[in-house]
Amino acid sequence: RRYDVSFKFGGAIVTILGAADAVVSYPTGGKNGEVFEVKCVQELLPEHLLQLACYQWLDAMEQVQRSVMNAAKRKKKAVGEISSTGVSGAPHRGFKGTGKDMREFTEEECLDPMTLLDRFEQQRGV
Repeated sequence: RRYDVSFKFGGAIVTILGAADAVVSYPTGGKNGEVFEVKCVQELLPEHLLQLACYQWLDAMEQVQRSVMNAAKRKKKAVGEISSTGVSGAPHRGFKGTGKDMREFTEEECLDPMTLLDRFEQQRGV
């Protein structure tokens, strides 16, 4: 599974890319899913565990971003602020990616991780 997670860090938007060897998604992987990394080494080093922890965090942050984005869309749709083509009059936030994969950063990607988690808790984790 490939990860492409962006968030605000200081004044800049940071994008972290990575690829876990296997991810068992919710609900099959339990409450939060499971991330597996295959290593062909004599012994596991601290950096191997750090890599696994980073992938687990990226997976969790991706789910949080998606949840907050979906809640914001539902709210905007409920009050009639969203059109079929997207949010009208939204400020430009910069671009992520290149070529045919280039797209504008989402509002959630422009938030710092703590603000994103606060919004997630405000939505009661839904």
